[in-house]
Amino acid sequence: MFNIICHVSYHTGWWNYTNDRRDPSIHWLSVKPEYQGFGLSKPLVNKCLEVIMELEGDKEVFLHTQTWSYKAIGLYLKTGFELVKSGSFGSYQNDFGKAEMILKEKVKDIF
Repeated sequence: MFNIICHVSYHTGWWNYTNDRRDPSIHWLSVKPEYQGFGLSKPLVNKCLEVIMELEGDKEVFLHTQTWSYKAIGLYLKTGFELVKSGSFGSYQNDFGKAEMILKEKVKDIF
């Protein structure tokens, strides 16, 4: 695990195990409320991916999220993440079927 913390943002790179496979993932990505709206989120995601790539090489990186983070989901999709409609990583349950209606309403450009 590693952390990158500065005055305006925070993220944690993490590893989950899916059977014997080690999967790099991003957890707890945030920008402090007083700095939101300044375009810091995308560079934060990109920096986290850069550090994970330095540590893990060219591997898929996972991110588990929830529907109330629909603004962040749009950002993740713009930075190269893709929705995983079935299957999962680590011990996370994939509830895409339950989330699909909310995502269609809130993140219109993904469907």
